[in-house]
Amino acid sequence: MYYVESTIDDRPILVLLGGTCLFPKISDRARRIHGSMHPAASRTIRSHCFCFWGDETTHKSVEMNKWLHYFAADTIGELAFGCGFGLLQSGDASSLLRALTNLSFFGCISGALLGLLGPLVNTILRRTSPDAPSVISAHTWERVTTRYKLLAEASDDGSVRRDMLAGFMRAKYPGTNTLFSPSDVVAQATSVFGAGSDTTAGAMTGFFYYVLTHPTVYQRLQAEIDSAFEAGHISTPVTYAQGVRLEYLQACIKEAVRLFTPIGMELPRIVPEGGMMIGRYFLPAGTHVGANPFVFHRTEQAYGPDAELFRPERWLHISEEVRATMERNFLSFGSGTRICLGKNIPFMEMSKLLPTLLWRYSFSITPRSKDSPHRNALGRTVDGIESKDALGRVNSHWFLTVDVCSAYPLDDLIPDAELRHPILPQDFWCDITLRRPHVSFA
Repeated sequence: MYYVESTIDDRPILVLLGGTCLFPKISDRARRIHGSMHPAASRTIRSHCFCFWGDETTHKSVEMNKWLHYFAADTIGELAFGCGFGLLQSGDASSLLRALTNLSFFGCISGALLGLLGPLVNTILRRTSPDAPSVISAHTWERVTTRYKLLAEASDDGSVRRDMLAGFMRAKYPGTNTLFSPSDVVAQATSVFGAGSDTTAGAMTGFFYYVLTHPTVYQRLQAEIDSAFEAGHISTPVTYAQGVRLEYLQACIKEAVRLFTPIGMELPRIVPEGGMMIGRYFLPAGTHVGANPFVFHRTEQAYGPDAELFRPERWLHISEEVRATMERNFLSFGSGTRICLGKNIPFMEMSKLLPTLLWRYSFSITPRSKDSPHRNALGRTVDGIESKDALGRVNSHWFLTVDVCSAYPLDDLIPDAELRHPILPQDFWCDITLRRPHVSFA
């Protein structure tokens, strides 16, 4: 139901996020502004690698999920609005990321409900939440208004930065040849931010979790990165072209995203007129149907008898036929004609940031205990356990409840059995040691 030849319709979940949908029509425009992605990520990497450390110490504990989310959000800010949100420098004083969590949360709930019930629930949630998506709108309107002002004052259109926001401002409504309204420009830029920051941060958090819990993988990956730097094949910050040539890094990224899918909900579709057969079952027209990538990726049918294991080597030295089948079964960003058009953005960010960090720092998971000071204030205690006053809240963005830790020996990391919980925690802390203190990120 997800493949190119499928006639099944999209479930209109994203309509609830508002605005005219531009993305099905902008493939040519997207290619023209694709070049803006790499400088934006490089600017954020320079900022990340200094703010990430912050002083001259050689060892510290860092809340990785938070810093990775800051990086992803600031990078998307650069791409979508021409400037980041200052999260890496100043933190999240305006609760922007909490509002983003709610945007995902509200959208998933509303999109799963039928008829008018979805929009109604979405409206109620937005109006009653203290950290509603309106926080995001305030940030986006400010940046879009500033860009319109710069455009009005510019002597020519060529003097204004060409990025995603510029593309949205030049976009026209089909059939009318009139430019998008400011509100629709805001809607498009907001959708990029809403879809591309927490998902990328989650994928990178999953990458570090899997690599750090598999020492042989970490050792091989570190050797590949160190050798590439020492041979002069890559530099700092790592370019996308350099990052994609790191074969084992790309296998680790692909395997981590396979197991820790950025979006853990099913990808809903609507059966077209006449109905259709899916497997042994006939589904009448109008039926809402979908598959959960997190579940499907762990089936033997999709990835073999060891599908539940983290094994990057499965992506290496395989025939084109096997690779095509594995790619066909890779649903982390959807598939077919409705695949996520922004899927290259997280792979670009990871291909640049991850080797840069792994070359400069060494990582290990922070040991935890009942008295651990590393706690997440947003409804969590330690190691993924929900606090009593937060029952009912989802464990991660996009309804992602991840049963990954139980398969690995965490006894040494978390001695108390009561604290070991089969959920990748949002308060994911790593002990980090500086390997290369004198590195230029010019």
